[in-house]
Amino acid sequence: MNSRLDELFSAEKLRENWHRPVLPEYKPEPIALNLAVHAHYQKLQQLLIAKYVDISCLSVNFDELTDAINQAYPLEGVNPLLDAEEKQRIVGLLEHLENLIWAMSLSTGVSE
Repeated sequence: MNSRLDELFSAEKLRENWHRPVLPEYKPEPIALNLAVHAHYQKLQQLLIAKYVDISCLSVNFDELTDAINQAYPLEGVNPLLDAEEKQRIVGLLEHLENLIWAMSLSTGVSE
């Protein structure tokens, strides 16, 4: 019995397991992440168009937010690293848009 256990736990057998290649961790391509961000942003715009008759008063806000998203999450070329300031700018633009949409819902009587 000891010889069988010695065979199973021999240093040579254990070394075989130690040197097995590690499978690479899956990391989605940056372009796939950027596509997802743009898809969510387009979905937001579509939902607002469907909910409100006229969102032209938000066009300046959408233009500014679109520029910020295009710079931070480009669909072509190299994906630059986002710093905290750029992230905070996008969050601030989204929060401002949220406040404007809330005000629009109050003025038009549309429930959220």
